[in-house]
Amino acid sequence: VTIPAAVHAEISIIGMPGAAELAEVEWIQRAVVTDLSWLAALPSALHAGEREAIALAKERDAQLLMDEIRGRRAAAQLGIEIIGTLRILADAKRLGHIEVVRPIILEMQSSGYRFDRTLIRRFLEQMGEG
Repeated sequence: VTIPAAVHAEISIIGMPGAAELAEVEWIQRAVVTDLSWLAALPSALHAGEREAIALAKERDAQLLMDEIRGRRAAAQLGIEIIGTLRILADAKRLGHIEVVRPIILEMQSSGYRFDRTLIRRFLEQMGEG
């Protein structure tokens, strides 16, 4: 997994969910956007991390993991393949890496992650946890 410098900086703030894990794992690599023209072309309403993640995905012709709707729309306009957290959880369950998704979603929500309630209800039903 590659994350742009702005996302690394956002997560690395002490107390942010995932900060400790980010410091410990080797499978998350930090990268710098080299083609700054992509950043300039993206809506200024997006956060720096979102803009850099989209630009990096475009530069590398890579999938983009993003849940924020404005960022997903901007990435889709650039032809970037987008996946979300729920897809990652569904794949992890399907592949047997996790048994249930509900506790993970609840933990994410308690850490401040926001999901649409209707979307979560449907997702949990699809996962057999409804």
